[in-house]
Amino acid sequence: MNLIAFVKTVDQVLAFMETAWRRYARMMGTRSLNVAYILVFVVLCSWLLLASLIQTPRIRVQQCRLLQSLNDKRTSSYSNDERLKLYENMTGELDKQGPLFLGDGKTSQSLKLSDLFSVINGKIVPVHKVANPPVRAVVLYLDPDAAHEIKQTIESILSRHFPKTGLWFQDPDLYHFSMHHASHHQNPVPATLEEINSEAAAVRQVAEKSLILEIELERVVLTPSGVLVGCWQVSKGTDPAVIREELRNALPRSPAKQLYNPVIFYTSFARILSAPLTARKDYSADAVLEILKGLVSQLNQNLCSKAAVKELWYVEELDLLALALKGRTRIRRFQLQSDPKG
Repeated sequence: MNLIAFVKTVDQVLAFMETAWRRYARMMGTRSLNVAYILVFVVLCSWLLLASLIQTPRIRVQQCRLLQSLNDKRTSSYSNDERLKLYENMTGELDKQGPLFLGDGKTSQSLKLSDLFSVINGKIVPVHKVANPPVRAVVLYLDPDAAHEIKQTIESILSRHFPKTGLWFQDPDLYHFSMHHASHHQNPVPATLEEINSEAAAVRQVAEKSLILEIELERVVLTPSGVLVGCWQVSKGTDPAVIREELRNALPRSPAKQLYNPVIFYTSFARILSAPLTARKDYSADAVLEILKGLVSQLNQNLCSKAAVKELWYVEELDLLALALKGRTRIRRFQLQSDPKG
């Protein structure tokens, strides 16, 4: 029921009750009428409060989706269009490949889940392995206020559907967007301390000519390897594709083959490690897939986030996947610039 229809209904109810009360007053007297007014007033207030509580979450999501739609039309760019195509392809990969993480447990870096996590006293604990040489990554850092809100929403929806050992939640204080690698696991590029300092200085220069990003969550996607990722669009600021190009020029020793499409812009939220509790052992793979897709749909209905990206980090990951698994890191943080136009 929309607001206008709701008000009309209340008005009709009040008119009917007024007529009934006048008849009641003639029979029972004024004092009884006053008591009746008070009782009905309390009932109506309770009704209105309950209706507002029920409608608020849905209204919030609808309003936010509307703002996103209007903003997309107003600020649509080539990069956002390209990102949309990538996100649609990412969404379809789960249907094409299925939930591979429930089979052999392979991850996106050809590591098994057992290489990344262990279970100690009924809790999931990340396995930290030394990265030799350390991975040197440049990442954009998501505003922590938005990150914590996202994490709370995801946890509230998913936790009741999985065992305690079935989920790994990323640390919201480390939500990030991978932009460029000066050295990565596929193509290690060793560096001296002097070279590392030089790289960090070059990243600082890129940050000093890049504007703060204002971004909107476009969708949540579950990858075949079990990672829940947030796919974002950019409404204002220096586009990630431009920042990646600047980093490529600033870090000429970097591997020629980078790990990501130049326009893609996503951050990992969580990793699913097991089948949902509602999936019985006799369920088919397709049935389990539908349950997982239903949970992702719930996330997309409830997550509607806008955020700011104000920092560019130069990170040395001393352990494999250190940012994702809360391993050892050395981080240098550089501020992006405010738009002088406001």
